[in-house]
Amino acid sequence: MEEKKPLTHQAESKKKIVLTPKQARFLSAKLQGKSRPEALKEAGLSAHTSTSRLEGNPNLRAVLLGSMDKHGLTEDFIVSKMKSGLNAKKVLYATKDGVISDVKKVPDNETQHKYFRDVLEIRGDIKQSNIENLNIGLISIPEVKAEESWNSEITQADTSDTSNQAE
Repeated sequence: MEEKKPLTHQAESKKKIVLTPKQARFLSAKLQGKSRPEALKEAGLSAHTSTSRLEGNPNLRAVLLGSMDKHGLTEDFIVSKMKSGLNAKKVLYATKDGVISDVKKVPDNETQHKYFRDVLEIRGDIKQSNIENLNIGLISIPEVKAEESWNSEITQADTSDTSNQAE
C-alpha cells in the first residue's frame, strides 16, 4: 500500500509548512465536499472539535490557499467571478400561441443579491446569515387532549356563533 505524502505548502518566506495527519485528513475531506461533521469523523477528531478554530489554523489555511493558487483559484480569478455574479443577467422569453415572440436580457436581481451578500460576508461587513432557517414560531402545536375535550370546545364555539347570529 502506497503511503500518501502529507499536504505541504512552500510559504512565501520559503518555510515549509507541514500539516498534522488529522489536519491533512480534515482538509482533504472538506475539499472532497464533505460536511464538517463528516470531515471531523474522517479525520479522527471528536464531533465536539471546533471547526472554526481548526479552519482558522494558519498552517491549514496556508496549505489550502497554496493548493488553490496551484490549481488556478487565485484571488484575482475569484474576484473576477464575484464581479461577474454581481452583474448577472437572465433571459426572459415572451410567447404567443406557443411561439417565442420576444427575447429580453434583464438583470438577474436574485442572483446579484446572493453574490452581493456573499461578497459582504467574505469581507466581514456582515455575519453569515441564517435567515433561511429562521423559525419565528407562527405555528403552535396544540396540547394533547382527549377527543371529548376537542369536541366540547368545537360544540361551545358553534353554540356561541349561533347565539351571535341570532342577535
